[in-house]
Amino acid sequence: MLIQILEWKKNIGFHIDTFTRDDYSELSIIEKQIINQQFMFLKMKNLYMEILSLKKEHGYFPKDYDKSKFTKFSPEIPKEVISKRTIFYSRITKAIYFWMQKKHEEEYELTKLNIKEADSDVDYTEYLIGHLEHLTSCICNASFSELISTLKELKTKYKKGYFGENYNLKLKLFYYAATYEIMSYAFMGNEVLLRKKVDEVEKEILFWKKNLSKEMYIIICTALKTGYFFLGDYKKSKFYINKILVKSNKTLRKDAFDEALLINLIIVFDKKNDYNYKKSVLNSSLKYFNNNNMNNSLENLFAKALQKNIFDKDIYKKVYKSLENEFVTNFYKLKDGRLYSESYLPLYIWLKSKIKNKDLLTVMKSWNENSL
Repeated sequence: MLIQILEWKKNIGFHIDTFTRDDYSELSIIEKQIINQQFMFLKMKNLYMEILSLKKEHGYFPKDYDKSKFTKFSPEIPKEVISKRTIFYSRITKAIYFWMQKKHEEEYELTKLNIKEADSDVDYTEYLIGHLEHLTSCICNASFSELISTLKELKTKYKKGYFGENYNLKLKLFYYAATYEIMSYAFMGNEVLLRKKVDEVEKEILFWKKNLSKEMYIIICTALKTGYFFLGDYKKSKFYINKILVKSNKTLRKDAFDEALLINLIIVFDKKNDYNYKKSVLNSSLKYFNNNNMNNSLENLFAKALQKNIFDKDIYKKVYKSLENEFVTNFYKLKDGRLYSESYLPLYIWLKSKIKNKDLLTVMKSWNENSL
């Protein structure tokens, strides 16, 4: 629109005595700057959409990925770029790129900066995108209290009409709150709030189910599976595991599928005394890991450790000992020294709980207090 106005001004200017050649040149320079600014904005937004698609397809980069193919996702913004929206998309693209490399501190710094500087220059959709991406940074850095306060702020703004009456945004807020609050309360070891939240989500999901995409539903089931696992309600956890372990879901969200297989294996070995049943589940899991190029994954190494020590009375100590180095390799070291992984923390805490003969949430609290 601004470029069109400049064109009109140039055309009108030729018919008035006060409009000089210098004026025309100056307007042409401004027009060129505006076009360049718009070009940079569209370039950054397209990069964001591209890396978002890559994240959904691949998740974390494998250890041997070719970095040279992805350098464009760490763009340097020229100094002359002044558009806050362009800078916003540059930062969020870089943040996702850091996420894919498991560089979660760097990811957090960028998403934190984005929401700190979010103002009227970023429209409400982008404001929400920035804050939702920061929620991911929070869960990846074990910043659970900040995550919950950020969600509370977003819910309050929605109620006050900050985002307008947008049904899809309300759905998205439910989706993020359902998944991340359950995970946060579970990882904080807060039984009261965790139990309250899973009850709340199970009631609300009945209202939203027709509007949820299949992927959204799988991820909410993943959170409920984790919530009930930490509450010690293995029957309810298995209920949601069975909803996730549908063949078509493997290609839609392989990460959720793999995680469900892992928790299923834990539950089977924790509660079942039937050796033949354990062996059957173990063999089918190992077959899946082998067929999906997961031989070096923590899931596969865990299954093999169970297989090796299945008759040992100290099975949990032996399994933990065999995986110690893998926890260090696959986990992210927080600033206070704790080992953390959004995906593998349940396995780590479960093994610790079996060794210490304590319930999961008690051990989870100890982990939060850095006294495990």
